[in-house]
Amino acid sequence: MRKILILALVLIPLILLSVFIYNKFLSQKYIQTSPQNVIPTVFNQNLKTFKSSTMDFTVQIPNYYQATEKLTYVDLKSDNGLVDVVRNRTNFNSLDEYLKDTDSRKKLSIFSRENLEINGYNAESRIEQNKDSGVKQKVYYIFVDGSVYIISTKIESLYSDLDQIAQSFKYTP
Repeated sequence: MRKILILALVLIPLILLSVFIYNKFLSQKYIQTSPQNVIPTVFNQNLKTFKSSTMDFTVQIPNYYQATEKLTYVDLKSDNGLVDVVRNRTNFNSLDEYLKDTDSRKKLSIFSRENLEINGYNAESRIEQNKDSGVKQKVYYIFVDGSVYIISTKIESLYSDLDQIAQSFKYTP
């Protein structure tokens, strides 16, 4: 009886320690080896394709959005607000160079930043705030063929729509 009690007192802490180690370290190893910087696809809503006739891109937008295209930008409007798409041509060779230059000239507070790849293009997602105006927005910068596409919204409730729209971005020259 005494041997069983001693065995139980040794095995129970070993089992608990094993479970703790597995949860703390081994499961983290699995999470860390999964693909990084992948935006989850949100396709639980009906989408339509918008193809810009002047800015060489297509995106999937929710059916309840309306697109208004101008020469240098596209407004994607819903009853809840606006998602903007702008294309800036640049002489920089990379998104990093472009953003370093832009950041040095703008007065921004950057709350989050994530380097991404969207459909094969270098991209960065940010939540940033203009220090002068106080306007906060979520922005995607996508570098393609000498241009930077900027997809953004100032409406926090549209961040998930923005994520879906930016993830669907395709360059269509």
